[in-house]
Amino acid sequence: MPPSDPDPQVVEQCTKHAISAAVADLEGVSIESVTINRTGQFHTPPSVFGFPVYVEENLPDYCEVLVHQASPGGHIAEVRVWVPLVWNGRFLGTGGGGNRTTFGFIPGDDVRNTTLPNAVRNGFAAAGTDGGVGGDPRLWDWQLIEETGELDGELIENWIHRSTHEMTLIGKAVTTAIHGTTPRFSYFQGSSGGGRQALTQVQRYPNDYDGVWAADPAINWPRFIPAELWPALVMKELDNALAPAKLEAFRTAAVEDFNQRNGTSEPFITSVEPPTFDAKRLVGQSTSAGDITETDAAVMNMIWEGPKTPSGEQLWFGLRPGAETWGEMMPGVGLCVTVEDDNGQRKPDPFLGALAWFGTWMLRDPQWDWTTLTFEEFARLFKKGVEEFADTAIDDPDLIGLRDGGAKLLLTHGADDQVIFSQGTVHYFDRVLDHMGGVAGTSNFARFFLCPGDGHSFRLEQNFGLDLATGMVALMNWVENDIAPESLDLLHYAEDKIAIDGTRQVDAYALHPSK
Repeated sequence: MPPSDPDPQVVEQCTKHAISAAVADLEGVSIESVTINRTGQFHTPPSVFGFPVYVEENLPDYCEVLVHQASPGGHIAEVRVWVPLVWNGRFLGTGGGGNRTTFGFIPGDDVRNTTLPNAVRNGFAAAGTDGGVGGDPRLWDWQLIEETGELDGELIENWIHRSTHEMTLIGKAVTTAIHGTTPRFSYFQGSSGGGRQALTQVQRYPNDYDGVWAADPAINWPRFIPAELWPALVMKELDNALAPAKLEAFRTAAVEDFNQRNGTSEPFITSVEPPTFDAKRLVGQSTSAGDITETDAAVMNMIWEGPKTPSGEQLWFGLRPGAETWGEMMPGVGLCVTVEDDNGQRKPDPFLGALAWFGTWMLRDPQWDWTTLTFEEFARLFKKGVEEFADTAIDDPDLIGLRDGGAKLLLTHGADDQVIFSQGTVHYFDRVLDHMGGVAGTSNFARFFLCPGDGHSFRLEQNFGLDLATGMVALMNWVENDIAPESLDLLHYAEDKIAIDGTRQVDAYALHPSK
């Protein structure tokens, strides 16, 4: 049993002087403040993601250390380190979302991203970094230098890999300074943009952590981000924005068709490969938004097929037919969200990250009017971005450093992800298997779980989904007890969002292909 009261020496080490000495060999690092919090509370700062300001409750006594890390070009990243005074001997690096390296603070525990409060409640020392972006109100466009109209290469480099690695070095050094011993085990966990950071760690810095969990990772960046605009572009170019009722009719029909052909009764599609379903089969069917038309079906088929050049060359994957993509389960989140204008006409409402990719990254114009985009220009900019921003892909299948260093990678993705195409992660892990010697050469250090019915990063009470605690326990058991996860439990929560009223198992990808 861990001690219930902190060691007085630990408290004495929570000073700016002691911690400054411990990080003196880290270039560009300065300790801005050191505070012991014994109130059990933390008042969260404003969030650029729009999360409400609130008070975190039931926190253990901890030491908060704010650190500044200067990049070579002068950008200052703020690293926030929380170290519980009674510590479990483990360090946890936390990730962000979108194209930010930190989420900051998120109320509740429905998101598959570990936060600092969640970490310290479980006894971990933890750290997060803003990557030098700070409180820039431009949620997606911070990489543009408005005065010159050019992209800030240093901030982009911070985002791609540098700041997360430096946060790790700083967080471990601060923790060691306070407790007088290095962490016994170090972990990194992140979902979406944080999942991208997790895979950056195992590809570039495989010795930073003993265990890494990359959930719903935003890898294949220069391909999946522009592909996010494809559904809106199809609806715009065919002048037919699909209403939610029609999208639901198509989704339901695809799921029912799959279940009938495969003898299952799940309310989602369980195959790894997206099934083929021709939306034209629904032409004439009535919905609350009117009868389904030939054009409706053509739009749906193009969205499911994914982005192509005008000559038919496939550029990336499409949305899985079973995914809810019009923002009902997660309001406003999805790639097929549509809204009515002042005249009552339905129009596509594109995902902001995709708009920023074309407008800011590619064209250096955050005021760019996306409705001027054509299929031809889409294909040209798509290919240009893949070439110009190859470093953002984080899709290197060479995990020899991870294997040889003895660390473990838990990779998961909700099959019915509404914003990141889960087939992109399947494609990546297939490449890992090819490069690393198949299942036999890979499964001792990296395992992938594609989770049917699960969506993007959030635990939804409507569906079975992977819980944050489930994934972390599986990873820790693998690292610390050498028990590799062969399956994970997807949980279904009751209406109170607390009680679990159902579970289903998902097996590790390709581990038992005969099952």
